[in-house]
Amino acid sequence: MTLVSHSFELLSRDRKRVNPIVRRRFESLCDALGRMSDVSTATYASNPPAPRKDRRTSVPLSHNPLRTLHRYAEQALSNVLYGAR
Repeated sequence: MTLVSHSFELLSRDRKRVNPIVRRRFESLCDALGRMSDVSTATYASNPPAPRKDRRTSVPLSHNPLRTLHRYAEQALSNVLYGAR
């Protein structure tokens, strides 16, 4: 997995303060990746990724309407609280 992010993604829309909702979601993703025994993390500078040799695939999360609704609600709240002013 390769995660690509922009420097402004954790900021409010006016880019003047951190968006705590987005920061929490990013930290949760990092924590989940850190707990996965078959996943290693690195930066491209320190350890560029190499293609896997075993071609093993993982199963994606199944569709969950509650998880989707929760994400939409977080995004709406984030836009209300930390959107452009």
